Amino acid sequence: MKKIRQIGLLVITSLLASYHPEAVGRCQTDQDVIGKKVSKNVIRVTALPGVSEHALKRLIKDFGKRHPDIDMPTWLVVSDGIVVKFSDNEVSYLVSYTIDGSWKHTIEHYQPNYIPPKVSLILNAKYVDYKILRSKKITSCDKAGESYIVQLQKDKRFKEVLVEGRSFTEISNMEAF
Repeated sequence: MKKIRQIGLLVITSLLASYHPEAVGRCQTDQDVIGKKVSKNVIRVTALPGVSEHALKRLIKDFGKRHPDIDMPTWLVVSDGIVVKFSDNEVSYLVSYTIDGSWKHTIEHYQPNYIPPKVSLILNAKYVDYKILRSKKITSCDKAGESYIVQLQKDKRFKEVLVEGRSFTEISNMEAF
């Protein structure tokens, strides 16, 4: 549970904090290259600073398998690897890879006030009067299954809850002044 907490809270902020504008790469689909798209999962990235050709091929292959219908993600080189950002069906995704092209985790940021139904069922019993502010789904290579971080509010009280399987843990509890 501690490892997921680190992934959910610390990695998100470290990934965003270590963003370097000069290290942004754009991918191209076949449509951009030759004017006719052959397949949605054929992605061409010309280069990413500090990433070997082997690693680039590895992560493009993995990304194409995980997200075959994504046309124009943004590729970022960060201090501890590569991040791919994109949106699909009103969900913002952040997919993280090591510098050698191995998948680490995926974070799905849902629209405000949305929570997946299965997570809602788990939390409704205890947090009936709380408003959902936002939720994220975290899928990690070193953890079987999915975890969710849900931010809730009741009056001036804010809580962050980690949901794993059918159990949940409050990971922060604050009151506004």
